[in-house]
Formats: sequence, structure tokens, C-alpha cells
Amino acid sequence: GAGALAALEAEKENRVRPWREVEELRTELMKKDAHLATILADKQKLESSQKEQTKEVLDLVDQMNKMKDELDFKTEEIQKAQRQLQEERDQLEQQKDAEVQAKQQSLDALKAEVQAQHAEERAAFTAQGEQMRALAAQQEELARLVRSGGQGDDQLQADIDKLVAQIATLEEERSRELLQLRAELRRAALAKPAGLGAVARWLMALALWGAVAAAAYSAVLHDRLRLGDFRRFTY
Repeated sequence: GAGALAALEAEKENRVRPWREVEELRTELMKKDAHLATILADKQKLESSQKEQTKEVLDLVDQMNKMKDELDFKTEEIQKAQRQLQEERDQLEQQKDAEVQAKQQSLDALKAEVQAQHAEERAAFTAQGEQMRALAAQQEELARLVRSGGQGDDQLQADIDKLVAQIATLEEERSRELLQLRAELRRAALAKPAGLGAVARWLMALALWGAVAAAAYSAVLHDRLRLGDFRRFTY
């Protein structure tokens, strides 16, 4: 009865237990398989992520190399532009120095020309002064003749007319020389660089002063001859 039933249950349990253990092992294996699949999937994801990160790193390195090449190129261009700018600056400095030297030489040449013309002007004044003094000596001789009554009125008038003619000739020559000198000074002032016209204007003022002095002297001498005033005066 009860013992046989218990024996059957025990035998059934002994026969079923291996199958149950197999099912449990199969279930455990399936869990482990699922876990392994999850691990493999995570591994694949990680490998894929690593590949993407590696690609990003390589792309970043490539961009950095390109930026470095571009930076080197720009640095070389800047250095080249700086060298060219320095060369142009040096060239401009040399050109400026050459222009300043040329202007200084032109100024020195103009000064020498003005001094030479001034010397010629003084020589001309001296020569005309000598001529005026010679005329004054002749005037003194005429005055002496008038006082002594050694010659007639006709001869005296002829000598006076001769003196007046010589004075007129000297005045005409003097006027032509002054006009020519003024024209040369104007041309020189126009031909010289800017800033040098003051020297030419000074020389023109000197020439005008000489013209006024010579004209005044000639006028006084002419009036004295015309009025018969033979008192001595010098240049």
C-alpha cells in the first residue's frame, strides 16, 4: 500500500530529477548565452566606438597637420612681406638721401652762380664808376676852361654835348645790362627747385638797387651839365 506508493514516488523522482536538472542546466545555459550575446554586442559597440574615435582622432590629427602647414605658409608669407617692406623702406631712404644731396648740390651751384653774378655786377659797377670818374675829370677840365676863358662858347658847347652823349650811351648800355640780368635771374628762379627762389629774388633786388643808384647818379650828372654846375663830385 503506502510503502509501495512511496517507493513509486521515489523512483519517479529519481527518473525525473535528471531531466529537471537538464532543464535547469539548459535554462542556465540559455541565460549565459544571452549574457554572452549581450557582452559580444557591447564588445562590438565598443569596437565600433573605438573605430569611430580612432577615425575622429586621425581626422583631428590631419586637420592639425593642415592647420600647421597653413600656419607655416602664412608665417613665410609674413616674413617675405616684412623683408620686402624693409627693402622698400631702405630704397626709399636711399632715394630720399639722393634727392636731398641733389638739392644740396643744386643749392650750392645756385649760390656759386649768384656769387659769380654778384662779382660781375660789382665789377660792372666799378668799371662804370671809373667811366663816371673819367667824365667828371673831363667836366673839371671844362670847368677850368670856362673859368679861364681859354676857349670859345662853341667849343665848350661841343664838349658839353659830347659829354651828354657819352652819358646817354652809358645809361643805355646800363639799362640793357640790367634788363638782361633781370631776365636771366627770372629764368634761374623758375628753373631752380622750390625753396631757392629767395636767393634769386635777393639778387634781383640787388640789381634793382644798382639800377636806381646808377640812374640817380646819371640824372644828377646830366642836370649839372645842363645847368653849367661844374662843382666836383665823385662816384
